[in-house]
Amino acid sequence: MHYNPHRVKLDKLIVELGEARAEADALLQQCQRYKRFDVAHVRKQAEAAATVLPGRTKRLKDLQTRLTEADRIVANLVQQASFGFNPLHWFSAERKLILQRRDAAIRSHDELTEAIKIAQASLEKAKAFSEQVNSALVWRADFDPVSAEARLQAVTDRIHALEAECTALEAQCRCLDEELRPYLKDLEAAERRHAAAYAKSRQAVKLENELELAGSGRERRLLHDRARLELGYSRPAEAIKVFQRDIEASVRDIQKLKNRLKQISTRHSRRIEKLVFDGMNLCFSRGAFIGVAPLQAVVRSLDRQAKTIFVFDGSIRKRGFNEAKLRESIGSDAIVHIVNGAADEVVLDLASNEHDYVVSNDNFIDYRTKRAVSERRIFKHERIDNRIMIPELGVSAVYA
Repeated sequence: MHYNPHRVKLDKLIVELGEARAEADALLQQCQRYKRFDVAHVRKQAEAAATVLPGRTKRLKDLQTRLTEADRIVANLVQQASFGFNPLHWFSAERKLILQRRDAAIRSHDELTEAIKIAQASLEKAKAFSEQVNSALVWRADFDPVSAEARLQAVTDRIHALEAECTALEAQCRCLDEELRPYLKDLEAAERRHAAAYAKSRQAVKLENELELAGSGRERRLLHDRARLELGYSRPAEAIKVFQRDIEASVRDIQKLKNRLKQISTRHSRRIEKLVFDGMNLCFSRGAFIGVAPLQAVVRSLDRQAKTIFVFDGSIRKRGFNEAKLRESIGSDAIVHIVNGAADEVVLDLASNEHDYVVSNDNFIDYRTKRAVSERRIFKHERIDNRIMIPELGVSAVYA
């Protein structure tokens, strides 16, 4: 499974870029052809081809008529030159003359056949040339250089945009590959452990079955020795339990790693246009107000491509903060809003679009019909000592 969503998008962009470049090349060639096109010269070629065609057509028909007559003559002479039933005719001077005439007629027939091939090729060549020059004249008349130049400019602009997008996406791919690499390495190792434990378990089961079927003590001793050598345990039943534990442990490790990889992949594939922070929710720890330091730490760690809004309820004013002071504390470019009453509904309404997300540990039980809640666009945060973490945003920041 591929866990880098940027790679999939990059592959599609590369294909699109290739198609755009091919279209631009074709348009450029057409525009250059139009500029170089000598209408008078091509028209003369078309007229010359039209003049040549009737003569070559007539010559081919004449040769075909002569060949038909030659066929008749050859057939007649072949019949006359046959031995017949009169032995005196076989070696006569008359038959000898007929044979000479027959051979001459066959040579003439062969020459006509070859001449027809040449005439046919000449006519086909003239027809092809005529079609080519006439098609070129039609293309020249139909071609719209203004539209073609405009389309070429549009495609060229698209190519530049795609190249810039690919360059940026390649950097994102490399960055995400670096983030994924240790987990992929651990996943590969866990899968190897699982495969090895599974193979050993099957081997142990096979030996246990052989032990049950052993007919003598000597045979059982040999099987125990074999188990010790192959499995590291003299009793296959004991080995089965050990390897089963290894299998279960590796399965858990594999699942954890896959979940982590999927989480990273989802985080990077998610399109976030707006982040709405439940400001008061982040300013409290175990019921105590701890100030805006956690918000400052989050802002420093955030990828600020998304629009970021901090919403507070009216109680923040009682703690000495107004919107201006909050902006000064959190960041001068922060969007801060203090509502008069409870902030929950405002927070959720501000995140009504599919690419908007809320950061809050509130479950919003009373607002289940709000889109951000029903579509699960709520990011939780964790706080340990003086570190705040928002896993879905890749934020892990220390605050004073």
